[in-house]
Amino acid sequence: MSDGAKAAYYFLPWVRYGALRGIGGKSLGKGSLPAPDVPSRSSFATELQLSGQPAASPADASHVDVSMAMQIHGPGDVIGIDPREIVRTFPIHQTPDCPPHLFPFIEFDRPDFPWLFTPGKPDTDETLLPWIVLVVVPIANAKLTTDPNRPLPALTCNVKELPDLKESWAWAHAQYIGKAGPKRDDLPQALGESPAQNVSRLLCPRKLEHNKGGQNGYLACLVPAFENGRKAGLGQESGNSLAHAWDVGGEGDVTLPVYYQWEFGTGIEEDFEEMVDRLTFLETLPQTSDGVSTSSMTMDMRGTGIHSDDDKDKSVPIVTALAWPGTDITKTASTTFQHGLEKVLKDEDTSNRPTVLPPRYGQWHAKAERGQPDSTKRPTWFRTLNLDPRYRVAAALGTQVIQDQQEQLVAAAWEQAAKAKEANQWLRQKQLALAVNHSIFTKRVQKLSPDKFFQVMDLMGSSPVQAPVTEAPTSHASALPRIAHSVLSASFQRMTRPRGALARRLDRSGPEARGISGNRRLLDPLNPGSLRMGASPPSDPGPNVINWTRLRKNALEELEPKKVFFREVRDRVSRSGSDDPLAPFMFAPTFPQPMYEPLRDLFRNMLLPGIDRIPNNTVVGLDSNSRFIEAYMVGLNHEMSRELLWREFPTSLGHTYFRQFWDVRGAKNPTPDIRPIDAWWKDAPDNPNKPPKEDLGENIDPALGNLKMLLIRGDLLLRYPNTIIYAQKAKWGEDKNTGKVVQVPEAGETNIVYHELRMYPVPGITMLGFNLDPSPEVNDPAPPKNPGWFFVF
Repeated sequence: MSDGAKAAYYFLPWVRYGALRGIGGKSLGKGSLPAPDVPSRSSFATELQLSGQPAASPADASHVDVSMAMQIHGPGDVIGIDPREIVRTFPIHQTPDCPPHLFPFIEFDRPDFPWLFTPGKPDTDETLLPWIVLVVVPIANAKLTTDPNRPLPALTCNVKELPDLKESWAWAHAQYIGKAGPKRDDLPQALGESPAQNVSRLLCPRKLEHNKGGQNGYLACLVPAFENGRKAGLGQESGNSLAHAWDVGGEGDVTLPVYYQWEFGTGIEEDFEEMVDRLTFLETLPQTSDGVSTSSMTMDMRGTGIHSDDDKDKSVPIVTALAWPGTDITKTASTTFQHGLEKVLKDEDTSNRPTVLPPRYGQWHAKAERGQPDSTKRPTWFRTLNLDPRYRVAAALGTQVIQDQQEQLVAAAWEQAAKAKEANQWLRQKQLALAVNHSIFTKRVQKLSPDKFFQVMDLMGSSPVQAPVTEAPTSHASALPRIAHSVLSASFQRMTRPRGALARRLDRSGPEARGISGNRRLLDPLNPGSLRMGASPPSDPGPNVINWTRLRKNALEELEPKKVFFREVRDRVSRSGSDDPLAPFMFAPTFPQPMYEPLRDLFRNMLLPGIDRIPNNTVVGLDSNSRFIEAYMVGLNHEMSRELLWREFPTSLGHTYFRQFWDVRGAKNPTPDIRPIDAWWKDAPDNPNKPPKEDLGENIDPALGNLKMLLIRGDLLLRYPNTIIYAQKAKWGEDKNTGKVVQVPEAGETNIVYHELRMYPVPGITMLGFNLDPSPEVNDPAPPKNPGWFFVF
């Protein structure tokens, strides 16, 4: 919608608005014919009030009410329709290759057109018979003739070629597209106000055959549904009969007037239904030419002395992101092997320690770097990942992906960090300026005497002498700036220098006038008439004397470079989580691309083993291995941290840069596949006595926790790429023919699930991901298993 509101499709079983909403009388819905007591024309009551002065008595002629029944035309009054009322037909005229699995239809501009001349009201089931229907018959079995003595062309065919009129109510509907949420009573007004957003439609429920064209094609005709309409269109006396125009239970031919007609043919072969029928379900992984269907790895770390203590456990199956049904992914290396591997990872002093230690995947995210407390207090997923060889392989695949794409990824990271890089450059300049200013401050400024200090500050335009006005009486506040500048001026300093003429003259007044600092003099700015000796104020300076030492101390505190620079940075830069305002920003780049793609490109068989051996026209149901996915994502983030550390990128090593494994682009509400790795904790990580319990495979998005993948390889989606596929919950039912308990679809919108993601791992293969909750166990003890799901094409 142009105003941003959500729009919705509404399919209405019938529509009437305006005066036609007042049609009453008998119901004319499903199962109501034949109806000899229903009039052939509709009627509705009308009232007319003649306005005037209030009547003095009932006999007053100035107040008159008129009440009468208004009749409208019925199907027996129609001998033609305006072709401009028809807005679309399917197939279009003379289409040679219509898909035979689709129903032909015709659309009208008026949403109430199919029920416009129906002489009755809807029944209690909200059904209303249309006054016209669409029929499709083979051209070879029909005859279309015109007669100048008849109002309309006539179609003659066997009655068996026609649909059952008892179901005509089900093959007519109106369609409205508008704002979501209108009530049924509000729809008539909406239909009238938005004519471009609604149509009415008639379908023909005929199953077409393929390879029908030319003289063997089909003829689609719009014909009357009632007997009086049939007779009127043939130029006969219509009468009042509202019986059906034909009865499929009868025999012989029937002749029908045609309001509108067109021709079409069907495709030669490979229609939708035929292609669906070609699909077969594959339950096991195809074997290679040597009879091997799965891959395995040997449990032996040569040079370390770590090996399996049981010949049966010398090899374990390699796990992948997607698993074939029935695949056992529980078998792993022996406990002895894992204990030996743990010693190596802890870097214990053993005689067989390798020169280069194996990586501890996710060590920064789990806060379990070497030399830190025992990793047994770390999250369970960290131990599972690093001690299970199967998932160490998955993490290693992630590191190889980063190594293969390191240049592109690092370039993208710097591009994302452009603003942070600019801010960090400014902060580095401030760090340099702070270092220079701190050196000058400590070596020069702090060693100045009070008079020199304030003189220098005054020359810099930042004399603090003018600031502490509160130390002086209010009456002298206005005079302080002028006097202070005078005291700090070069002329005054020259006149009152220790060895100047004024100092020598005052020196003759005796030692008691010189104070404790000899010939150093200082003028009290608030008492210009007095001149006293000494650099420090007397013990009781009095109310009119400034404490120069305290002013200098306060000024030095305010001018301390670190305090000044920190204040400036805090005013210009907003940040949190750092005690040092001049510390560089730690930027964390994010990469939203689906990371199953590089796994598919570099290690195709690690996405799904044997994907190249899947035959054509095959459907496969697969399970996602959340443990493998999480281990692979940890490997990606672990290696990306190492790479950014090597490139001196300002970031945290424990950040999760990659969170997307599957491709969710285009999803309604896309969410990352995994939570941030450093948040894979159920309990507080700082409590060593209460270790976290999150294991590997338990940190994936709940919407993908029960992800079932439907793999389709065949001609169907190549020919019909917009095929809608959904899963429908099954239930146990009884086969009416055999009496056996079988699986049947369970009706209801709540039992239908659409796919969460759609991807194309290799050309010709489509994968759909469904979030299917396990079906509940049924109470019926036979059969004692879940009914499962149907996939509907």
